[in-house]
Amino acid sequence: MKILSLRKGFASDHSSTSYEFMAVDKPLGKAERDEVARISDKRPTSRKASFIYRGNYNDIPGGWESLMRKYYDVMYFESYDRYTLAFAFNAAPGQLDELYQYQFSYNDWDVVKIDSGDGNRIIVVLFCALQIGPYCFDDDEFEGIECPWFFKLMMEIRKQLMSGDYRILYALRENYPPEYDPEDEEDVPPPKPKDLETGADVIKSLQRFLTELY
Repeated sequence: MKILSLRKGFASDHSSTSYEFMAVDKPLGKAERDEVARISDKRPTSRKASFIYRGNYNDIPGGWESLMRKYYDVMYFESYDRYTLAFAFNAAPGQLDELYQYQFSYNDWDVVKIDSGDGNRIIVVLFCALQIGPYCFDDDEFEGIECPWFFKLMMEIRKQLMSGDYRILYALRENYPPEYDPEDEEDVPPPKPKDLETGADVIKSLQRFLTELY
C-alpha cells in the first residue's frame, strides 16, 4: 500500500460527526474546560475543543448551539465537503434585525441563518460547500492566538460581522442565488453592503473555496 496524499484536519464519513470549536474573546478557565470535557472525547484546551462522535445517531448532547452560547465564538463541522460555519457574538442594538435581512435558502439548504440565542448573544450560521486544501489547517496566528489558518479566516469573518460589515453574507447570496417569489412583497433581497477599502481579501479567501451546493 502506498500513501498518495495526506490531509490535515479531521476525518468525517457517513458514520461519524466531527466538530472544531475556538474561543476567541477569552480563554476557558479550568471549571469551564472540565464541563466541556464531560462531553468531548478530547481534553479541551483554553482556546480549542474537538468533538468526534462515531455512529449515525451519536452527536453532541444538547447540540453545538449551547456550547456557542456559553463558551465558544467560532465553530465548524464538515460532512462530504459541506461545511457549517458558526459565529457567536454579542449583537449591537438593532443588529439582529439587520442580520435577519440576509437570511436565505438555496436548493432547500439554509445558507445563511440567524439564531437569536440568549439575550443579546446571537449566532450567525453559514452553510456552504467548500473544497479546502490541506494547507488551510496549517498553524497561523490571529491577534496573538495560535490557530489553524482556516480558523484565522473565520475569526476575521466574525470580526467583520460584529462591526456590521455583511459583505460575506451578500457574497454567499451571489454564489448561491435564491429564487424569489415576485408576488410576495416581503421576499426582497437585502441591501447591498457598501464597498470598503479593507476586508475584501477575507471575502475572496472564502469565495475561492466555494463549490456548487446540491
